[in-house]
Amino acid sequence: MKHYLSILLVILLCCFGCKGGGLPGLVQCSGVVTLDGKPLEGATVMLIPRDSSSSQRNAIGVTDAGGKFRMTTLKENDGVMPGTYTVTVTKFEKTGEVITLPEIDPETKQHITFEPSANRLPAAYEKNDSPLEITLPKGGIKTASFDLKSTSK
Repeated sequence: MKHYLSILLVILLCCFGCKGGGLPGLVQCSGVVTLDGKPLEGATVMLIPRDSSSSQRNAIGVTDAGGKFRMTTLKENDGVMPGTYTVTVTKFEKTGEVITLPEIDPETKQHITFEPSANRLPAAYEKNDSPLEITLPKGGIKTASFDLKSTSK
């Protein structure tokens, strides 16, 4: 009986007690995004590796009410691989326009409608050739700062 309990305990520890599965070598990266000097809430920050042949991966973060973000690669707030990245920033919001499709919803028997979203930031910040860049050393960066300009082209 003790043998079975030991096996069960090992299985439970492996299933529930281990926190593995992350990428080795990730470093912390957090910071603040502002637009014309004011904190930008609800923006998506993406880090895209400059060297596509490296082991780096894209990372993503979303800004809070103070414009603060923390980067995620696989698990929430797990960090980023060291290296140089292009930084893109987008903020999608509903446009206020309602589009009616010709299709009928089988449940409501009404035409299907939706409200599209659009990026409310200058297009320069959402492209892979964004003017924003960051280099993350092996120690990580805890104070990255990106001040966007609403008049950027």
